[in-house]
Amino acid sequence: MFFLYLIAAISLSAQASIEEKKENTKKSLSAFPILMYDTDIGVGYGGKAKFVDYLSRRESFDLIVFNSSKGERWYVFTFSIPDIEIRQGKKYPFSFDLKAEYDKYLKYSFYGIGAGSRKEDETVLTYEKKELQLKFARGFSPHFVLEAHYVFRNIGYFKTEEGRPFTEELKEMGEQFSPFASLVVRYDTSDSQIHPRRGFRLIFQNDLASSLLGNRKASFYRFTLDFRKYLLLFARGMF
Repeated sequence: MFFLYLIAAISLSAQASIEEKKENTKKSLSAFPILMYDTDIGVGYGGKAKFVDYLSRRESFDLIVFNSSKGERWYVFTFSIPDIEIRQGKKYPFSFDLKAEYDKYLKYSFYGIGAGSRKEDETVLTYEKKELQLKFARGFSPHFVLEAHYVFRNIGYFKTEEGRPFTEELKEMGEQFSPFASLVVRYDTSDSQIHPRRGFRLIFQNDLASSLLGNRKASFYRFTLDFRKYLLLFARGMF
């Protein structure tokens, strides 16, 4: 798949370095216009804005609004207290993140599941995802964090193209409420959540869905191991 991204970034406030912001929380507003092209979704346009410490609680409000010429509609709102960048590399007793996401493709292509999927089996439909994520965490040390997530997720398949290989299966699936819970153990020595330049992250994540957790459509257990090492390759003043 060929894609081309052009993202312009404009900062509406003069901000200190990452290290300085961690020590001295300041009210700030940053805005980032987005322009992109992708062969699947066409021309995409929108923007991202982030408000930090407007309530004087070291909190942040983050908003993404995105549309595309081929019918994607993606909107995300995130509230964090303390802000993820402010609490990075610190010991803290409690943090809370709320993330609400709406993602809709008016013309979404489904080819099947697995390596045997074929392009000629393409079935076009409208795909819609609504998600609300609640995350509670504690920083037991500057690097060791324990997190608990609960995700309310509703997925819908509508206006399925008639006469295609997966028409009936997708119609039968319709709209499904499929929540799950996660437990995350993270050891993180990186210097930033947004723009890490050094350090590493080791993340153990366990996802669980069952009827006891409100999921009547699926039951699964998933384990994810994520290791990342950050190295600064180019820096100002190197050339």
